[in-house]
Amino acid sequence: MILDSVKVRSIDTSISSKGGRILDVKVNSSTSFLTPVRPVSTIELSSKSFLGYRGEIRSPIAALPLNINGEAFEKFKKNNGMVKKLRQELESTSTNTAFSVNFPILQMPELSVTDIQYEKIAFDMQMNTRGLDYFSMPVYKCSPADYEMKVVDWCTSLVDELKIGCVPQLRMDEDPEHFEEKLKILASLTKSGLVNVINVRFSRPEDNLHQYTKLWECRDKLDAIINCSEVPKKGNDIVPGSLFQDYETQIIQYGIDSISRRKERVSPKFIVTRNFAPSPTSLDEVDPFYVAVHRASATISSKTWQSSSHEEYCTCPVCKGRAKSDIIEAYAYKDNGEIEPSGLRYYSVLHDQQSDALELEKVRKHISSEDMRTYDMTVKGNREDLQKIL
Repeated sequence: MILDSVKVRSIDTSISSKGGRILDVKVNSSTSFLTPVRPVSTIELSSKSFLGYRGEIRSPIAALPLNINGEAFEKFKKNNGMVKKLRQELESTSTNTAFSVNFPILQMPELSVTDIQYEKIAFDMQMNTRGLDYFSMPVYKCSPADYEMKVVDWCTSLVDELKIGCVPQLRMDEDPEHFEEKLKILASLTKSGLVNVINVRFSRPEDNLHQYTKLWECRDKLDAIINCSEVPKKGNDIVPGSLFQDYETQIIQYGIDSISRRKERVSPKFIVTRNFAPSPTSLDEVDPFYVAVHRASATISSKTWQSSSHEEYCTCPVCKGRAKSDIIEAYAYKDNGEIEPSGLRYYSVLHDQQSDALELEKVRKHISSEDMRTYDMTVKGNREDLQKIL
C-alpha cells in the first residue's frame, strides 16, 4: 500500500524555533494522519515479543531498519545464506505491521554507482520479501547527477511497474553542496509523485549545521515524509553519566517528520553466553538502559533512574501512570521470580516509542499555531527541573 498523497499543511515560520512542519498524509480515501509522528519499528516489535507485552504498539507508519554493516555486509556480498537470513528477518517484521504503511531502512555502507551487483542483490532481496509497502534504496556515494539517475531508475521500476513505493536515502553528513543538490532533485520528484517517503541518516546537528539548514530551507518544497534514522537515544551530556540530551525535538524543527532508532546486530556468541549465564542476583547487574523523558527532551541512565527517589510518572500505554516500583515489578522479573537481565531495557524501548507518540501530539499543536518557541521554553524548564531533582 503506497501513500496516496503527502502535502505540507503548515510550517512554523519563526526563525527562533527553526521551522518545524506538519504534513497532511493521505493513506487512502478513508484514512489520513498528520506528522510529526513516531513510527513503530523493528526494535519495538522485538521488545514487545520478548516481554510478551499484550498492549498494542501502533503507529500509522512502520520503519523497519535492517543492519547490514560490518561482518554482515561482507557476508551479504558473498553468501546466499546471509541474504536469505536478512530477508527472513525483514519479512518477520513486515508481516507484523499490517495496520501501518511500512518501509525498510537498509543500514549498510555506501555503494558506488559501479556496485551494480550489490545494488541488485538489495533490490531482489526486498522483491522476495512479503508484506513490504516500500523498498529502501541504499545510500550512494556519487554525484548529484548519478544520484538522480539511480533514484529515477528505482522509482520508475517500483512505482510505475510494480505499484510499490521507493525510499531514497541521504546522509546528513554528506558534502553540503551535494546534499543541497540531491535535496532539490528529491523535491522535484515529490512534486511528480514518484517519491513520498525519504530517509536521511542521522549525524549530529552541531557538526553538520549546513546540511540541516539546507533541509530547513527546503521544508516547504518536500512533499514527502522525511524520516531520520539511527537517531541515538542518548545525546550530549546534561549531567555527566546521568542525564542526556535527546536530539528529536531539535531535529524536528529543521523539517524532520519522524525518527527511528539504530538497529543493532547481536552476535550469536552473545546469545549463547546469555542463554547459559546465571540470572542476575541484583538489579545493578541488568543490561544498561536509558529511560526517555520526552517532555524534557532528555534521557536518564538506568543507574540514575533506579537509584533516584524521584518518580517520573508517565501516562503512556506502557507505563500507565504507575510508580517506578510497579514498573520494575512488571518488567524486571521472570515468571519464576528470577531477575530478567534484559527486561527493563526492553521496557525502556517500548516506553520511548509510546511516550514519544503522546508528546508529538503537543508538538503538532504548537507547530500549527506557529508557537514552537513556547514549547521549547517549556521543554527547557522541564529539563532544568529534572536536572535539579537528579
